[in-house]
Amino acid sequence: MNSHSFLCAILLTAVSAFCQPSDVDGWNKVKWGMTIAEAKAAYGADVEDSQIVPGPNFVEIDRLTIKAVEIGSIRATASIQTKRNSDKVNSVVVNVAEVREDPGVRADRFDTVRTLLIQKYGTPKNEDRKPDGDNLRTNVVWTFPSTSITLLWVEGRRYRHGYVTITYEAVDERSLDVL
Repeated sequence: MNSHSFLCAILLTAVSAFCQPSDVDGWNKVKWGMTIAEAKAAYGADVEDSQIVPGPNFVEIDRLTIKAVEIGSIRATASIQTKRNSDKVNSVVVNVAEVREDPGVRADRFDTVRTLLIQKYGTPKNEDRKPDGDNLRTNVVWTFPSTSITLLWVEGRRYRHGYVTITYEAVDERSLDVL
């Protein structure tokens, strides 16, 4: 690398560090605390009611689904969620790679999305990769005053299954007051 390229790389790193958001208050058109009706209005024809029926132990419930989320060349879906017995949006889960896809596709999508999230949100607060039963679980976490963002890749070690998701979740202010 010549001195000009090196200087450009340092300058780009410094500029991107200053351009990182100080807070994230939702995902895309969704802002934490908006109602399902407001989220539906924000997305119009791009959103539909979720077809997932929540079980009795679900804390977060899928309420709306956006089927055509494009992250560069990656086609994903997003689930807009509320807590049980609430109409206020508190999280969004973006499904980047599904069980039926090849493990190599999941690995590539994880790497691509991780790079894009770092470009947008900066260095993650935490990153770990560890065994979890028959799975290998990789978590990458960014935290902001209003939101936690978790990139999760689960890959079956015994069977060819796995998934990659990004979860944007509102920080529970009441929990922070207790700590």
